[in-house]
Amino acid sequence: MSQHLWRWLLLLILAVGLFLVGCDSKQRDPFPELSWDDLMPPDWDPNDQFDGFEEAEELADEDPRAQELFRELQHILDDAPVVDALDGKAVRLPGFVLPLAEHGEGGVTEFLLVPYFGACVHVPPPPANQIIHVVAPEDAPWPGGLFDSVWVRGILQVTPFQTHLGRAGYRIDHAQITRYEEETP
Repeated sequence: MSQHLWRWLLLLILAVGLFLVGCDSKQRDPFPELSWDDLMPPDWDPNDQFDGFEEAEELADEDPRAQELFRELQHILDDAPVVDALDGKAVRLPGFVLPLAEHGEGGVTEFLLVPYFGACVHVPPPPANQIIHVVAPEDAPWPGGLFDSVWVRGILQVTPFQTHLGRAGYRIDHAQITRYEEETP
């Protein structure tokens, strides 16, 4: 084979290789999926937080001892540890929306993302490391109804946020939001 033909063959192999690498990188999401368990330090077990609260089930809601136990439990959940190593990471996470600020017709610009439907509406709310304060751009279209599950993409920040619905341990600004069904195989 001539040297000229070898060069063309080498260029062809190189071009095909670059094309395949380019196709593969287009399929990768720059926001890797994170699970809700990833938001908790590995040595922190939420079930351990409830030791000593068994007696609360036997107390009436209006009993001052029950109220004191509830305040103690809420303090423990509000101070749940976060994973500092996640600060500044690009993430994608599914969850449910608890609106804080709305715009337009049914659009939401600020909300709490929680791991299960009804979280924060019932008491006590989830631990702070299981609540993410999400802020979307004002002009971002809302992908569905308020009670739909969603995917949120963005840069995760370890930033506490307090609201009447609960305390969040994380925050995502400029979030990209899509309906859960649109991305689930």
